[in-house]
Amino acid sequence: MKKILLFIALLLAALSLASCGSGTDGTSQSTQTTQSTNSTTAHTSHTYGEWSVVKNATCNAYGVKVRSCVCGAKDMLDIPMIPHTEVTDPYVAPTGSQSGLTEGKHCSVCGKITLKQEVIPVLNASSGLKYKVNEDGRTCTVTDIGTCKDTYVTIPEYIDGYKVTEIGERAFHSQHKLTGVYVPLTVHTIGYMAFTNCTKMTEAVLNEGLITIGEDAFSFCTALEYIDIPATVTMISRNAFASCKALVNVSIPGNVKTIGNYAFRDCEGLKSAVIGEGTEIIEKHAFYDCAKLASVTIPDTVIYIGEEVFNRTALLNNKENLENGALYVGKYLICVDKSTEGRFEIKKGTRLIAESAFIDCRNITDIVIPYGVEIICKNAFESCAVKNIILPESVDVIHDGAFSYSSIEDITLPKKLSYIGDELFVFTPFYQESENWENGVLYAGNYLIKAGKNVSADYTVKEGTTNICKGAFESNITVRSITLPSSVRIIDERAFADTDIYKINLPDGITEISDFAFNRCLSLENVVIPNGVTRIGESAFSSCQAFTEINLPETVTYIGESAFSGCISVTEITLPSSVTYVGNFAFAFCSGLEKITLSDNITEIGYSAFKNCDKLSSVTLPEKLMKLGNAAFSGCISLEEVIFGTGLTKIENRLFEGCESLVSVTVPHGITDIGEGVFGGCKMLKSIRLPDTVKYIGEEIFSYTSFDGIFEYGGTVEEWNGIEKHEDWINYHSK
Repeated sequence: MKKILLFIALLLAALSLASCGSGTDGTSQSTQTTQSTNSTTAHTSHTYGEWSVVKNATCNAYGVKVRSCVCGAKDMLDIPMIPHTEVTDPYVAPTGSQSGLTEGKHCSVCGKITLKQEVIPVLNASSGLKYKVNEDGRTCTVTDIGTCKDTYVTIPEYIDGYKVTEIGERAFHSQHKLTGVYVPLTVHTIGYMAFTNCTKMTEAVLNEGLITIGEDAFSFCTALEYIDIPATVTMISRNAFASCKALVNVSIPGNVKTIGNYAFRDCEGLKSAVIGEGTEIIEKHAFYDCAKLASVTIPDTVIYIGEEVFNRTALLNNKENLENGALYVGKYLICVDKSTEGRFEIKKGTRLIAESAFIDCRNITDIVIPYGVEIICKNAFESCAVKNIILPESVDVIHDGAFSYSSIEDITLPKKLSYIGDELFVFTPFYQESENWENGVLYAGNYLIKAGKNVSADYTVKEGTTNICKGAFESNITVRSITLPSSVRIIDERAFADTDIYKINLPDGITEISDFAFNRCLSLENVVIPNGVTRIGESAFSSCQAFTEINLPETVTYIGESAFSGCISVTEITLPSSVTYVGNFAFAFCSGLEKITLSDNITEIGYSAFKNCDKLSSVTLPEKLMKLGNAAFSGCISLEEVIFGTGLTKIENRLFEGCESLVSVTVPHGITDIGEGVFGGCKMLKSIRLPDTVKYIGEEIFSYTSFDGIFEYGGTVEEWNGIEKHEDWINYHSK
């Protein structure tokens, strides 16, 4: 009985295989995958199961469903696209301060705009203002009051279809009839002297979106009573509100990282200033000569305070505010009275000693610096009579010239400073005493401060040294080779710049090559950059002309501006997968560079990064690249091929300008903007392919050349005609 059942089972299996047309090897004798868009008819000998959806249809793409036979054959069928789900974008009424929008429509699923909203100008916006179109071809800068007669100027968000993003230099300079100005939220920059000397202006309304208030932007606006600085502002530049004599109070948002030199100088009516949490730098004389200024709040985020910030203010002039002859604001020691004598103890809880705080204190014989002080600003003890100073281990940063021209004979520095400035001890007894120099080199504890002119040609830095300080060997003409001990952790800015060294070892403990560290070391041969280095600073190896190769470890993530520019003997570079950022001019003028392999994880390449790499013939851009700067490959006269990634949405201005060997370019799907002069001077260019995602094409696209090759566009003629473009393209049509 069992044999009969086994025979039946085998017979049924054979019949099943036969019905599917199987051969002796078990595969179908007919095509196993059948694609159809108009019919569901399948091979009649197959037995299919239920349909299964593997890709859902959308409003801009077909879907796919599939079913399978017991033999493994598959039948696939397109699922038709679904209609757009159209929603209405509501009408927005314009006001006296903000533009409006007409009604529009778009698909809520794919985002396709079916009816574009148009901008309705601000009500009562000023007209007649003179402007210039910016490089991007879409925005503009207000440059002059033009024919506008308004005494209160309401700057529109758009002029003649161009978005207003800047108020230009001197745009409203000395407009004495101007009583007020409204700056719209589209403006991100107010330029140099934009409203200087508008002596009757009492009000300036600034909006979120503003980022930079330029030098002298509102200086000598003597009637300006109140200014509300938007939270988006990051920079208040030099003299921005100088001599705004009617200002009474000012609140500076924490997003402002720097308050520039003289920013509020001579605001004689100013009584209080509140600086928000997040501000980092208050530059010199920022509130100088604000005679009524009696109340100031400084947050713990500030890391630098410049010279004489509060000189000639009520805050300093009121002797009741002084403690033992010193002015403190919160945790900050601002300055010490020059008449102070004898032993001086800095108040406990002090975090920072401001620039020139003890300058010319010639009667102080001893200074006690408590634990907790972290930052000593520039020239803090300049020309001070103190002879010996012990700095607590809490000190982390000492800026340039901190003890210059002082009477310092001996000093104890903390062992783990993260930054130590240049010319720290110039014209001091400590610097001038020959016994303090060891074989032509000045050390202070574990810090190599300066190498003298008589240092040996082959110099070995002494054991235990952790820092090669800023400018230590800069422009030294005698040293030729350097041996660094394993203890070295920091090679600071310009440490070996403009020297004739040809050989140096970099210890494993180094994590950064500082800015200009080996700049213009023309004879320096290949350097092994150790594992652990994460950052190559600005111009770190610029013009190292003897370099024949550049090998970066897998730990490097950042390559700074001009880091390897002018390394003319390098022929090939491979950037490790750890690199995410390549700065402006990073490899520019590497005239011998033939091949560059970019990291897959790079997200940004700066402007002119590979400018004038004369022998570079091919480039493959990473998939994750989101930003490729202006003129990144300009002047690469041998460049024949560029393969784009899919992460870019914009081709910046002059990207391939002067690439004389470039023959064809295929712009990838997803690019929406093509900037100005992109293919200028591309004399051999014969083929360009653009996707239907392009919405804007800049002017002078073929400057200095005459393109007469094949042009292909992925969309329809109607879509092509809808692209915002300039006359360079007027004779091209979809093919």
